[in-house]
Amino acid sequence: DDATSAAAQKIAELCGYLPLYLMICGGVILSYEGDAEWQTELVEMLEFDRVGLIEDASGDDTVARLVDSSLKMLKDAQTASMFKSLAVCPEDVLVQLPVAQLICGCDADVVRDGSLTAMSMRRSLKALLDRNLLQGSIQNGVVMHDIVRDLMRARIGDEDAMRAKQRSVVQAFATACPADGWNAKDVVGQYSKQVLHL
Repeated sequence: DDATSAAAQKIAELCGYLPLYLMICGGVILSYEGDAEWQTELVEMLEFDRVGLIEDASGDDTVARLVDSSLKMLKDAQTASMFKSLAVCPEDVLVQLPVAQLICGCDADVVRDGSLTAMSMRRSLKALLDRNLLQGSIQNGVVMHDIVRDLMRARIGDEDAMRAKQRSVVQAFATACPADGWNAKDVVGQYSKQVLHL
């Protein structure tokens, strides 16, 4: 009916249309055993704390198992490493292809098997988008869902490990900056000014 449809649409929006998150919300809805209160309560819970809800509803390892399964099915270690590298990016800031290439290019796990080209980066981003591990598009930029990003950040390590990775990214951006500064049309420069304040 209209009320159910409206609630489902709002939940999908709050989940960022991320399939693995929607599956967990579906499980929460089932736990109401037909009671229509999920239409207001689940929306309110998601608006209040999306991360907390998914942890409470799914247990500690559900998201990890879903992400790991999706990455394993790619059968591509370099793409899996790229995905982990993108965890240093802040939420809700689109990462365009040249930016992703610069960020992933300073990760030894990504480039261990050779250089990182725009073509290989594009192929990997497409695979991650197809698996719904990233949101967005290759043309306009991608973003990691915040819940998945929290998981991948935890896998980078403690605060020192995260800072070390962030330092290497900042250094890569500083090295890439032309002597006369970033061009206003340069997407790497735009990203660095928006996120890194370089």
